[in-house]
Amino acid sequence: VATRFDYGSFSYFNGGDLDCDTFDGRMPELDTETPVARACGHVEVAVADHHGYFDSCGPDFVKALDARAYIIPSWDIGHPGTAQMQRMEGAWDFNDSKAGLDVFTLELLPQNALINRRFSGQLKSPQGHVVVRVAPGVQTYSIYSLDSSTEIGNITGVFGPYTCRSELAGIT
Repeated sequence: VATRFDYGSFSYFNGGDLDCDTFDGRMPELDTETPVARACGHVEVAVADHHGYFDSCGPDFVKALDARAYIIPSWDIGHPGTAQMQRMEGAWDFNDSKAGLDVFTLELLPQNALINRRFSGQLKSPQGHVVVRVAPGVQTYSIYSLDSSTEIGNITGVFGPYTCRSELAGIT
Protein backbone atom coordinates (compact mmCIF):
# COMPACT_ATOMS: atom_id res chain seq x y z
CA VAL A 1 0.00 0.00 0.00
CA ALA A 2 1.30 3.42 -0.93
CA THR A 3 -0.14 6.47 0.79
CA ARG A 4 0.06 10.19 0.25
CA PHE A 5 -1.18 12.48 3.02
CA ASP A 6 -1.94 16.13 2.34
CA TYR A 7 -2.56 18.66 5.05
CA GLY A 8 -2.84 22.18 3.66
CA SER A 9 0.39 22.81 1.78
CA PHE A 10 2.19 19.93 3.53
CA SER A 11 2.41 16.50 1.89
CA TYR A 12 3.89 13.17 2.97
CA PHE A 13 4.45 9.92 1.03
CA ASN A 14 4.97 6.35 2.23
CA GLY A 15 5.24 3.67 -0.45
CA GLY A 16 5.84 0.70 1.83
CA ASP A 17 7.79 -2.05 0.05
CA LEU A 18 7.38 -0.80 -3.51
CA ASP A 19 10.46 -1.47 -5.61
CA CYS A 20 11.85 -0.65 -9.03
CA ASP A 21 14.09 -3.64 -9.77
CA THR A 22 13.53 -4.84 -13.34
CA PHE A 23 16.42 -7.31 -13.50
CA ASP A 24 18.46 -4.88 -15.60
CA GLY A 25 15.51 -4.00 -17.81
CA ARG A 26 14.53 -7.55 -18.70
CA MET A 27 11.26 -7.33 -16.73
CA PRO A 28 10.11 -3.68 -16.78
CA GLU A 29 6.64 -4.65 -15.55
CA LEU A 30 8.16 -5.32 -12.12
CA ASP A 31 8.81 -1.61 -11.54
CA THR A 32 5.88 -0.67 -9.32
CA GLU A 33 7.66 2.24 -7.67
CA THR A 34 8.05 4.58 -10.64
CA PRO A 35 4.41 4.82 -11.76
CA VAL A 36 3.24 5.25 -8.17
CA ALA A 37 5.77 8.03 -7.49
CA ARG A 38 4.81 9.79 -10.72
CA ALA A 39 1.11 9.57 -9.79
CA CYS A 40 1.91 10.90 -6.32
CA GLY A 41 3.89 13.93 -7.50
CA HIS A 42 6.02 16.25 -5.39
CA VAL A 43 5.89 15.99 -1.60
CA GLU A 44 7.58 17.63 1.34
CA VAL A 45 8.60 14.43 3.19
CA ALA A 46 8.89 10.86 1.87
CA VAL A 47 9.65 7.51 3.44
CA ALA A 48 12.16 5.49 1.42
CA ASP A 49 10.51 2.59 -0.34
CA HIS A 50 11.59 -0.92 0.77
CA HIS A 51 13.92 0.44 3.47
CA GLY A 52 16.11 2.12 0.82
CA TYR A 53 17.25 -1.36 -0.23
CA PHE A 54 19.14 -1.89 -3.53
CA ASP A 55 15.92 -2.59 -5.45
CA SER A 56 14.14 0.64 -4.52
CA CYS A 57 14.36 4.42 -4.48
CA GLY A 58 15.35 4.58 -8.11
CA PRO A 59 16.17 7.83 -9.89
CA ASP A 60 12.58 8.23 -11.12
CA PHE A 61 11.25 7.81 -7.56
CA VAL A 62 13.46 10.58 -6.20
CA LYS A 63 12.87 12.83 -9.18
CA ALA A 64 9.08 12.38 -9.18
CA LEU A 65 8.66 12.94 -5.43
CA ASP A 66 11.21 15.77 -5.22
CA ALA A 67 10.97 15.56 -1.41
CA ARG A 68 12.79 17.96 0.88
CA ALA A 69 13.40 15.23 3.46
CA TYR A 70 13.57 11.43 3.36
CA ILE A 71 13.09 8.99 6.22
CA ILE A 72 14.74 5.59 5.76
CA PRO A 73 13.29 2.81 7.92
CA SER A 74 16.63 1.02 8.07
CA TRP A 75 17.44 -1.96 10.31
CA ASP A 76 19.58 -4.28 8.13
CA ILE A 77 23.15 -4.17 6.84
CA GLY A 78 21.74 -3.58 3.33
CA HIS A 79 19.58 -0.59 4.35
CA PRO A 80 20.09 1.74 2.57
CA GLY A 81 21.95 0.96 -0.62
CA THR A 82 24.74 3.33 -1.66
CA ALA A 83 23.07 4.56 -4.85
CA GLN A 84 19.84 5.03 -2.93
CA MET A 85 21.57 7.08 -0.23
CA GLN A 86 23.30 9.17 -2.89
CA ARG A 87 19.99 9.87 -4.65
CA MET A 88 18.12 10.78 -1.47
CA GLU A 89 20.87 13.12 -0.31
CA GLY A 90 20.59 15.04 -3.57
CA ALA A 91 24.05 14.22 -4.91
CA TRP A 92 22.81 13.55 -8.46
CA ASP A 93 22.58 16.09 -11.28
CA PHE A 94 18.83 16.70 -11.23
CA ASN A 95 19.12 17.91 -7.63
CA ASP A 96 21.62 20.69 -8.40
CA SER A 97 19.11 23.42 -7.65
CA LYS A 98 18.56 22.14 -4.11
CA ALA A 99 20.56 23.12 -1.09
CA GLY A 100 20.96 19.51 -0.04
CA LEU A 101 18.29 17.19 1.20
CA ASP A 102 17.78 16.04 4.74
CA VAL A 103 17.89 12.29 5.29
CA PHE A 104 17.03 10.48 8.51
CA THR A 105 17.58 6.77 9.19
CA LEU A 106 15.91 4.83 11.98
CA GLU A 107 18.84 2.52 12.69
CA LEU A 108 21.92 2.77 10.50
CA LEU A 109 24.00 -0.27 11.37
CA PRO A 110 27.77 0.34 11.73
CA GLN A 111 28.48 -1.96 8.76
CA ASN A 112 26.15 0.05 6.53
CA ALA A 113 27.69 3.29 7.75
CA LEU A 114 31.03 1.95 6.47
CA ILE A 115 29.54 0.93 3.13
CA ASN A 116 27.95 4.37 2.81
CA ARG A 117 30.80 6.32 4.36
CA ARG A 118 30.75 8.90 1.53
CA PHE A 119 27.18 9.80 2.50
CA SER A 120 26.46 8.61 6.06
CA GLY A 121 28.17 11.64 7.60
CA GLN A 122 25.52 13.84 5.98
CA LEU A 123 22.62 12.11 7.71
CA LYS A 124 20.60 14.35 10.00
CA SER A 125 19.93 11.42 12.30
CA PRO A 126 21.46 7.93 12.00
CA GLN A 127 19.36 6.34 14.78
CA GLY A 128 16.07 6.84 16.55
CA HIS A 129 12.43 7.55 15.96
CA VAL A 130 11.53 10.33 13.56
CA VAL A 131 8.56 12.64 14.13
CA VAL A 132 7.31 15.16 11.58
CA ARG A 133 5.22 17.93 13.10
CA VAL A 134 3.30 20.39 10.97
CA ALA A 135 2.90 23.82 12.56
CA PRO A 136 -0.45 25.55 12.99
CA GLY A 137 -1.26 27.39 9.78
CA VAL A 138 0.30 24.54 7.77
CA GLN A 139 3.03 26.65 6.16
CA THR A 140 5.97 25.11 8.04
CA TYR A 141 6.96 21.82 9.62
CA SER A 142 9.76 20.52 11.80
CA ILE A 143 11.38 17.11 12.04
CA TYR A 144 12.44 15.65 15.37
CA SER A 145 14.70 12.69 16.08
CA LEU A 146 14.01 10.81 19.30
CA ASP A 147 16.12 8.39 21.29
CA SER A 148 14.63 4.97 20.54
CA SER A 149 16.80 3.13 23.08
CA THR A 150 14.56 4.13 26.00
CA GLU A 151 10.82 4.38 26.52
CA ILE A 152 11.16 8.05 27.43
CA GLY A 153 12.28 8.85 23.88
CA ASN A 154 14.09 12.09 24.61
CA ILE A 155 14.51 14.48 21.70
CA THR A 156 18.00 14.10 20.21
CA GLY A 157 17.65 16.57 17.35
CA VAL A 158 15.35 19.28 16.02
CA PHE A 159 15.44 20.15 12.32
CA GLY A 160 13.67 22.99 10.62
CA PRO A 161 11.37 24.69 10.59
CA TYR A 162 11.04 23.92 6.91
CA THR A 163 8.78 26.12 4.82
CA CYS A 164 6.31 24.25 2.63
CA ARG A 165 7.21 25.01 -0.95
CA SER A 166 4.79 27.29 -2.75
CA GLU A 167 4.46 25.00 -5.80
CA LEU A 168 2.90 22.41 -3.51
CA ALA A 169 0.39 24.77 -1.94
CA GLY A 170 -3.16 23.92 -2.79
CA ILE A 171 -2.56 20.30 -3.82
CA THR A 172 -5.07 18.11 -2.04
